[in-house]
Amino acid sequence: MKKVLLLMLLVASSLTASAQDVIVKKDGSTILSKVIEIGTTEIKYKKWNNQNGPMYTIDKNDVQTINYENGEKETFSDVVTSQPQQGFNYNDYTSQMAESMAANNRLQKERLLASAKSWRVVGNVWYWVSFLGGIGGGIALYASGYKESTYWICAGSGVASGLIGLGICSAVANNKEKAANSIASVPLIKQDFNIGNSRLSAVIDLMNDPNTRDKALGIGLSLNF
Repeated sequence: MKKVLLLMLLVASSLTASAQDVIVKKDGSTILSKVIEIGTTEIKYKKWNNQNGPMYTIDKNDVQTINYENGEKETFSDVVTSQPQQGFNYNDYTSQMAESMAANNRLQKERLLASAKSWRVVGNVWYWVSFLGGIGGGIALYASGYKESTYWICAGSGVASGLIGLGICSAVANNKEKAANSIASVPLIKQDFNIGNSRLSAVIDLMNDPNTRDKALGIGLSLNF
């Protein structure tokens, strides 16, 4: 009788064990479970004795096999995750970066043009102050009894000083306007390839002709080593 009871217990135990999903880990330990999902890198399961409880996850690299309740067996190998190549980095500057660089170019151009305008105002003020000062000073000296030649010398000096100052300010303004108009390219795409200690840069720019206002795409490559 005892042998019959022992046999029945062994059969019941065997049936119970076979009704579970057994996760066999690589360290030899096992988990009695109900496998819910097998993903790319992990396995989701619930404990067999608490299937209404929380969901657990385990890394697939830690699992050797799963013995399913229906008798099927699944073996897992290590999941290989992609790693960045050593010595090779790829940086893609998005359109947002290109727009930011274009905005900086526009801001720089506006600042140069504003500075050029200020220099022209200074030149005009300098000219009129010198011109009127020279004539006014000459009239005052002539009225004080100085010779007429004194008037002309004073007035001529004022005019000459005004013209010189106007010329200097105009030259500075012209240089600033020229620098502003030379900012005629807007970077659209820039890609850098770092290979060891060398860098290969590929760029596509939008080129603007400041005179004809024509637009064209410019493509360039540069290698720094």
